[in-house]
Amino acid sequence: VSTVVDMGCGIGEMGRLLQKCDETLNVFNVTNSPRQCEIATQLGSHCVVADFHVTGLPSGIAQYVMFNESFGYGNPKQLLQEAARLLSDGGWVVLRDFSPRTPLEQVHAASWDYKGYPMHEVIAAAAQAKLALLWVKRPKFSYAHFKQFFQSSAKMQKWHSDDCQGYGDSYLTVLVKV
Repeated sequence: VSTVVDMGCGIGEMGRLLQKCDETLNVFNVTNSPRQCEIATQLGSHCVVADFHVTGLPSGIAQYVMFNESFGYGNPKQLLQEAARLLSDGGWVVLRDFSPRTPLEQVHAASWDYKGYPMHEVIAAAAQAKLALLWVKRPKFSYAHFKQFFQSSAKMQKWHSDDCQGYGDSYLTVLVKV
């Protein structure tokens, strides 16, 4: 049985999707919002209200720690130190986040208290946490596809407004505990 810790889980959608694909997964959803955790729990997720810089979860609990569109809300050094602490030996950090590129995208992201960190900062913070880079990919991010997904889901429409902005691309980074 593998354990995944979803750092900054929102209402736990990604964790539930992963469990739908593999029912043996044990997923801990971490959010700093009591309301999000309440909703996640009502939807069947195991949720913990905590600062994702210091979760309070046991050391070595997870084979995977993921940040799905949440990394930019935190401090890279502290987040990756906590992720490394949570991982068992050989465990992976999977980081998928926005990468605001234009000044307008950066201003909009800042209005959310979000920061898109340059990859060299992420890699340096990972090295300090004794995490090695395995892979980085910058897939094209289609906001039209993302918005279509949200509009097709009544649950997601409830939590996301039509006027939210998308970014030109995103990045996916995989790190391993060494």
